[in-house]
Amino acid sequence: PLTISLILIVQGKTVNDKGQKLPQKGEVELLCGGPPCQGFSGMNRFNSRQYSLFKNSLIVSYLSYCDYYRPRFFILENVRNFVSFKKSMVLKLTLRCLVKMGYQCAMGVLQSGCYGIPQTRRRTIILAAAPGEVLPSFPQHTHVFNPRSCQLTFMVDDNKYQCYDSANSAPLRTITVRDALSDLPEICNGHQVADMPFEGDSLSHFQRKMRGPEDQQVLRDHICKDMASIVKARIASIPTSSGSDWRDLPNVVVRLSDGSYTNKL
Repeated sequence: PLTISLILIVQGKTVNDKGQKLPQKGEVELLCGGPPCQGFSGMNRFNSRQYSLFKNSLIVSYLSYCDYYRPRFFILENVRNFVSFKKSMVLKLTLRCLVKMGYQCAMGVLQSGCYGIPQTRRRTIILAAAPGEVLPSFPQHTHVFNPRSCQLTFMVDDNKYQCYDSANSAPLRTITVRDALSDLPEICNGHQVADMPFEGDSLSHFQRKMRGPEDQQVLRDHICKDMASIVKARIASIPTSSGSDWRDLPNVVVRLSDGSYTNKL
């Protein structure tokens, strides 16, 4: 839909086929986006394949939107590895393009858990402001978070950077997975009912906020794909202690629900 809209705009159209007004050059306040990150992710073992290379090229497409619209402010979000991918070449080219357009730029690596998200997720953020605008600062942490997950420095050409001094405190405590999920009803493997009622009251401030000001009692999209036996065995074998994940799977053979045996997990 966005590509169709851009084609209409380039053709000189001011509204789409539904009569909705299309943004024109100079009318955009903020352009905010995250070009596909799979090709930059350190978890992707196939990031040199043609499909990943195509995904990576969409960075240029996103920058072309900025060049066309010239918004007052611009935000680019991507994975942590974006800053070091190909010896920081993509990062340098992105910043060089924005500076060539006249934008002021700032970049940093942020941790979503420091802003009230119940998970660890580090992300590269590039902020840009047009000439005459004030370049925004990165937001200060609102929630304390595990210090081991808050190593937010990064290297470019043997120089170390960080967007602000690491804070040892914040106004609010960590939001845990229990805060987020403890009011969700148990479902079975393959459950695909899109809408279902909440069976109880919200148990945390985070849950009340997610249900909305009217304490919505309809639970949406609480579904589960139909997982294979090996996937169920892996999930069941992850320890329940704090901080555990797939790296803590025991190196043992497991008997599956269908009677077969796995290789060592």
